[in-house]
Amino acid sequence: MQNAKTKREKARAYLLAGALFYGCRSCEYSKVPRKEQKTRPIRPCDITFKDNHRIIHHNDGDIFTAPTTEIGFSIHKAGKYDDLIPMSTTDDPILSPQKLWAWTIRRLQSYPNYDNQWPIYTFYDEKTHRFSNITSSEILKDIRQAVSDLGRDKLGYGPEEVGTHSNRSSLAMLLYLQRVPPYTIMLIGRWRSDAFLTYIEKQCQEFTKGMSTMMLKIKPNDMNRHETNTPKSRRKKRTEDKYTRNHGCSNTFREAHYTHFGRLNALRSRCRS
Repeated sequence: MQNAKTKREKARAYLLAGALFYGCRSCEYSKVPRKEQKTRPIRPCDITFKDNHRIIHHNDGDIFTAPTTEIGFSIHKAGKYDDLIPMSTTDDPILSPQKLWAWTIRRLQSYPNYDNQWPIYTFYDEKTHRFSNITSSEILKDIRQAVSDLGRDKLGYGPEEVGTHSNRSSLAMLLYLQRVPPYTIMLIGRWRSDAFLTYIEKQCQEFTKGMSTMMLKIKPNDMNRHETNTPKSRRKKRTEDKYTRNHGCSNTFREAHYTHFGRLNALRSRCRS
């Protein structure tokens, strides 16, 4: 957002930041080659601003303060139709879904012969008086430039390691670090499987933050209580006879063995009374 100076750069910045809150695929908010088009791009008519159940018209100035912004993803990669994803506003003066998408709507409305069926990546150059599309290659350059400016020392990776899909994976990581349930992440990102788990970076220092402290809070009495509730194994009598034959143990010892305490057939399991 800070790097954006020209109108086209600002248009890309608002699209990119707005797409982050919904985990949009690059083809949904930027022009991609036809062979890479897997979903229908977002249009102004797919974006709805709401105040509770009241729909705020795009011409209304209240869209910049709307409590909820809802985007309808009619057709996408997973074959789902009419997927409505709402997001609430934030306290940030810029990074808020309703502000970002309201600014994009206003930009498109300022163009001649505006049509709410236009893809949101439509851009009009006032100097040349020509329409063009904001492409995914432009978005990629913006992402890599931002990563380069922030630096490898701060981020842990360089511009060559990111792409347009980084915007989508960032949604999964940001929500996961805030302890958002996986099924909620799937709903927001419109994942139909656990594929989003591949975006969760295990090497992130926040991933195991506080876990070592949590481990030390477990007391011996808690461990004993859990072991008391461990169910007995249901093993076939043929297996029991084989164990008795090989180890020559008594019935009492054999019964103790088939109560599992930890790893099966471990010495601790076989010797515990």
